[in-house]
Amino acid sequence: MLDFFDGLQLGASSKSAYVSLAAKEMAMLAIEMGAKPSSFAIGSHAWLSDLLTTSFGSSRNRSFGEYIGMGLSVEEALNKLKSQKR
Repeated sequence: MLDFFDGLQLGASSKSAYVSLAAKEMAMLAIEMGAKPSSFAIGSHAWLSDLLTTSFGSSRNRSFGEYIGMGLSVEEALNKLKSQKR
């Protein structure tokens, strides 16, 4: 989703606030669905690493969101992804 923020040319503070809220909501949802709260303790980094990699890394999902944030349609974004080699 942060790719969308980049497409809108928003700054790091906006992205950081979003990641913080998203992490909190992910944990709350997972716990409500039966996950152990200890899975989201500071010592358990797997879930946070996945969130941050998708948010800040170089993935197709991230690129897709950035294209959408730039105003491309879903079809245009998909076509642009197909034309890129990773």
